[in-house]
Amino acid sequence: MNASQGRLLIYATFGLVSAVLAGLVRRHGDFDDAPLFLQVSLAGIGVGWGVLIIVDVVLHTWRGEGIPCPQCGHKRHLRAFRLAGACPNCGA
Repeated sequence: MNASQGRLLIYATFGLVSAVLAGLVRRHGDFDDAPLFLQVSLAGIGVGWGVLIIVDVVLHTWRGEGIPCPQCGHKRHLRAFRLAGACPNCGA
């Protein structure tokens, strides 16, 4: 397993857990009606998503690699205070 596949596995796992917890909360009607355990779990996953994205961006920036394009895998280098546009390799 290379780094890109590991990254995809981590994001997919977080997405699956988020979807399952959101479904369990919806089963109880509303967020306020859900048991405290589900509320805390869903809030924890939300914080986990934020931390995961920040760590991912900082790690790629620190290594000087750039962020890989989800379509072709070409690495785009990040620039401070700029939004990433289309991939220079595939245009996605």
